[in-house]
Amino acid sequence: MNNTVEDKEKIDLFLSLFRELENKLVMIANLDYEEYVSYSRALNHIHSLELDPIIAVDENYSFLKKAGDLRNILSHNNDVCIPADNFLSRFKKIVSLVTKKTDAYTICNKKIIYTKRDMSAVTTMKMMESQSLSHLPILDDQYTVKGVFSRSTIFDYLSINNRIAIDIKNMQIKDFYPVIKIDGHLNESFIFVKKSDDISSLYQMMKKKEKHGKNISLLFVTEHGNENEKLEGIISLADFKVVIEIE
Repeated sequence: MNNTVEDKEKIDLFLSLFRELENKLVMIANLDYEEYVSYSRALNHIHSLELDPIIAVDENYSFLKKAGDLRNILSHNNDVCIPADNFLSRFKKIVSLVTKKTDAYTICNKKIIYTKRDMSAVTTMKMMESQSLSHLPILDDQYTVKGVFSRSTIFDYLSINNRIAIDIKNMQIKDFYPVIKIDGHLNESFIFVKKSDDISSLYQMMKKKEKHGKNISLLFVTEHGNENEKLEGIISLADFKVVIEIE
């Protein structure tokens, strides 16, 4: 097969991106005890331990394994095949996300559904159910976070008050104080982060849980990571695991 100039440019671009990705993967894997770390060894290690949010996604991981196979073919005989445009486009996006800094604001959910202190608890729960949400931030008129109403709020409230029943129909969100406070939840916590924070470090932070510690359920994104600032977006653990599709 005689490659055209355009074909050669595609191959050169792919191989250049591959080298950039390979260097980054070896760095992330951090297998210093091994004399030589191959692309596949680093990729498998990162995926199995979920050291990177993009590679942790099975679909992205499988795609990158195919990219490794393609590199091996091109390294031995560069006129056997050519990367398709959609394959190259997807590969380029993944390489960019893995090798470049991606900030919290890029992946956060900017369409914020929230409740307020004087809203009915029943209305809030119906809103959560209709949107399939486990948590709703409680915002004031300046869109700053004043607490979180979650699916565990009622249980927490009953637990700390030693009660077995409540008149939920006549209760407002504020009636569940103090278990709706940011630091009032019994088994989960919520962290404020900066818009510019790197998602790799945030991902590792959310994954960690100290023994007998609380799970970090949500990250609240503000300009400087302060809780008295306007809420710009919300990140759950699922938001990190973006599947990069073929266009």
